[in-house]
Parts: sequence; structure tokens; C-alpha cells
Amino acid sequence: MHYHISLQTLVKLIMGELQPCEGDVRRSPHARYALVNQHHADQIDLTLTPLEFLKTKFPGDGSYDHMQKLRGHLSSCGVTSGSSTGNKNASIKDLQNTPASALSGGQRSRVALAAVSYAKPHVLVLDEPVSICLFDKFALLDKC
Repeated sequence: MHYHISLQTLVKLIMGELQPCEGDVRRSPHARYALVNQHHADQIDLTLTPLEFLKTKFPGDGSYDHMQKLRGHLSSCGVTSGSSTGNKNASIKDLQNTPASALSGGQRSRVALAAVSYAKPHVLVLDEPVSICLFDKFALLDKC
């Protein structure tokens, strides 16, 4: 229990959500910080598609180019837009336009990771990555 409380305190100090009782925490005012925790996929509105969810978080100017950026970012995080592979028997599922309620837990995690990484944080804090099974997602971080 002490270990968990200490980690939560450290995460809150890093994220600027808590001030130290003594000593200093120096965060760069120019750095962007983002947190991924075991509940990150629970923050997705299940009535929205991944593309709609990202658009609510990053409305941009509403242009076609902005929508293409959102689509490209989702794709780079493994949330596919759907297309034909050239093989009549195989196609890529259109996850970007599928309601989040119909996505698997892993697919929702990819959407949440896309939302966190879209702003290109300088510091990405992974709180309990083992419990959220992010090890297979680490390769995605390079792409996102």
C-alpha cells in the first residue's frame, strides 16, 4: 500500500497536481506533460467514434486538412480508417468510424493513446503500464 501511495504522489508531483511539502519540483514551463494510466480508455465517450472523439478534444479549424491530420494520427496509432488491401478476401476494418462501444479494450486503449499523443507531449508519464498492458503499445509511441 505504501508503495502505491508513493507512486501516486510522485505522479501527481510530476504532473503538477500536487505541491511538495518540502523541497522543490522543477517543471519546465515550456514542456508539455501527458499521463496515461490504467483508466485512460475509460475516459472515451462510448457513443462517439474514435474520429469524433479526437475531434471533440482537438476541434482545430474544422477544415478537411485538420480532419486528415486526425485520421492520419489515429492510423499511426493503429486505429485504422478502413480500406481494401487489394485482396478480395481481406480488408482493413474502419475502426475510426466505429462507435467506441463496439471496440475492444485494446482498440479503445489505442484511441486513448492517440488522444494523449496528438499534442506531442515532451514527457509522457505511464502510470502502472503493466496493469494496462501497454508493453505492446510501446512501439506505437514512436509512430504517435
